[in-house]
Amino acid sequence: MLTIFVTIFSHYYKTDEAILALQEARKSNPGDLNMLLTEAEMYVKLNRMDKFEELMLDAVKVDPNNPVLYFNLGVVNYNEKRVEEAKTFYKKAIELDASYTDAYMNLAVAVLDKEEKIVEKMNNLPPSDMKGYDKLDAERKSVYKEALPYLEKADSLKRSPETVRTLLNIYENLEIEEKAAEYRALFKALKK
Repeated sequence: MLTIFVTIFSHYYKTDEAILALQEARKSNPGDLNMLLTEAEMYVKLNRMDKFEELMLDAVKVDPNNPVLYFNLGVVNYNEKRVEEAKTFYKKAIELDASYTDAYMNLAVAVLDKEEKIVEKMNNLPPSDMKGYDKLDAERKSVYKEALPYLEKADSLKRSPETVRTLLNIYENLEIEEKAAEYRALFKALKK
């Protein structure tokens, strides 16, 4: 009921006033997770991710076994380029819900975040630096190997063109030919 009131209030009045109303309401019932999340949602609409994160951390204290809260903290941290922190939150979400497909996918994306910098370094090497290239290529493959179990789990839970395409690329780059062939066929079938 309060959520509906705040939504209507924020629609007709200033968002700041709606946030103040929510904060006042939360003072009377500080353990109310719904009010806390409603206030956090208001900050998302205002693109105030610092306040959203602060409230999500409060929400985790109220409901420490809620994987969605940890997932949201992972998303906020990843978007703020705090990749290691994001990975920690995604892993916690998975620990609480081993079938949380999006947490596996986002964790894989966070792991693969390192790839861009490695490829950039590879592209900036002089053509004659084969040792440097090979070293960076090994680093890149190591990143793929780290991400692979998370992608495979996400794919096993909920197959999508995105999981299949990403796995196909990784299998090809790691030269796992049998899996690459399997996923090439799957990808073609999904495109039809």
